[in-house]
Amino acid sequence: MKLTPLKLRQQQPQSAHYKSSGSSNLIKNKVSRLVASAGLSTLLSACQSGLPSSTDVLNMVTPKSGFTLHQDIEYGSDPRHRLDIYVPTAENLAELKASGKSLAGTSQPLPTVFFVHGGSWEMGNKSDYLFIGQSLTDAGYIAVLINYRLAPEHPFPDYVNDTAQALKFTRENIQDYGGSADKILALGHSAGAFNIVSALDDPQFTTRFDLPDQPVMSVVGIAGPYGYDYRKFESRTAFPPNSDPKDIMPVYNTRANPVPHLLLTAEKDTLVGKNNTTEMAQSLREQGGEVEVGVIEGASHTTVIAAMANRLKFIADTRTVVLDYLGRQLAKDQGSNP
Repeated sequence: MKLTPLKLRQQQPQSAHYKSSGSSNLIKNKVSRLVASAGLSTLLSACQSGLPSSTDVLNMVTPKSGFTLHQDIEYGSDPRHRLDIYVPTAENLAELKASGKSLAGTSQPLPTVFFVHGGSWEMGNKSDYLFIGQSLTDAGYIAVLINYRLAPEHPFPDYVNDTAQALKFTRENIQDYGGSADKILALGHSAGAFNIVSALDDPQFTTRFDLPDQPVMSVVGIAGPYGYDYRKFESRTAFPPNSDPKDIMPVYNTRANPVPHLLLTAEKDTLVGKNNTTEMAQSLREQGGEVEVGVIEGASHTTVIAAMANRLKFIADTRTVVLDYLGRQLAKDQGSNP
């Protein structure tokens, strides 16, 4: 598939079961009115100021209904080796089906989106991204959100090892939550995009964790730093001293026949250069990969992921673009496996 430019507008696991109800709908309506008035300016200001502070505000106005949340599931021995699994409720899925929307997530087993957060490899927590879990379950997907060990205490390759380990765990256990190892799609933002792209494309990680040739159906990388010289930036502390970017960056270490990719950049991103996406796409194509690229118009490095939230769909088209791509990947698979 050729490189396609898109022009777009902007412990023991605990379970929390959130169900839709008449009262919750009233609450959602009240929240909507709050966001539409004074709360909206607060929310937008927080999102523009950057993560993670903005996620606190965003999660406050995110509906807590329509999914069952399984928290802090251990995928390894370190305290950061934890993941959360969001599963759409039967009521939510029935509402989606009744709405007439063409959503692949209404079929069984449900497709799963494996999400890796950003934060310069030094900060961030899966709990900051409740809005991602809600947004994905609202589209009929199971969502897996992971934590990983952080730099500088744990520089490369620790956080990529953790990402690959969490993916392996997900493949081996997602059937217990209504999913299937054959219906996993991956999503990452910023440093999280680097992590998941490296885990899938760099052969050292697929080999180390005995991942199959196609560990996921496809991966979406949003504003990922796939090929920069970290030695010139503060983020150098996330990498081993005296290391060479050519030995680390996925743009230089792409395996043959990688999974399909959608690589997105934010039009107003001043943190991660767009060359990271174009060069990564070229590297993937040279190895026989299917790649789509796109620019989310009007979005910054922060708002491009905030716009995955249902409440912020109006600030950029991230959610629409991501869900459209994931749906096309699922449809393509269903077409080849009737």
